[in-house]
Amino acid sequence: MAKAQKKKEKGASSVTNFKQVAILAAASVVFLSLAVWMLAQMGFFHMIAGLAIPKATPFQGVISEENQITDVPDGQLRFRLNDDIVFKNSYGKGTLMFENPKTSAYVLEFSIYRPSDRTSAIYVSPKLQPGECLINDKLDKPQKKGLYPCICIVRAFNANGKYVGSNVVDIKINIEAN
Repeated sequence: MAKAQKKKEKGASSVTNFKQVAILAAASVVFLSLAVWMLAQMGFFHMIAGLAIPKATPFQGVISEENQITDVPDGQLRFRLNDDIVFKNSYGKGTLMFENPKTSAYVLEFSIYRPSDRTSAIYVSPKLQPGECLINDKLDKPQKKGLYPCICIVRAFNANGKYVGSNVVDIKINIEAN
């Protein structure tokens, strides 16, 4: 009789342990799901992925054959750029589309600033030689999700690297996710 009683108590404690483990497992799944959701909302996974994305390098060519700038008079600054830049997320590459025409006499650098802070660029391109373009790149300073009016300052340098002038263009940046 004592053996049967012990076996019955052992079975009851196994059921209690199983219930405790099941509740703990369910609570862990809920907690981990909430933690992953919160990290995703904060853009954590985009940030980690963005670390693996290298900065873009210019290449020889044109953005599009349409509306090519075929003639740049001496002393003038001409270029092509996208004035409505879209980034899928704050750490990924966006549709910059900067082009220095082949007929340009200058090396160009494109810098993007938020109007509220014209002292700290959120993006600075590599210098584009005549005939080079840059299709997409990631921001140097990621921004939160939103639509931002910005300015792009295009600086021109002569062949010796001396600054010769600039032009300012109003653009918009749309960050679709954190």
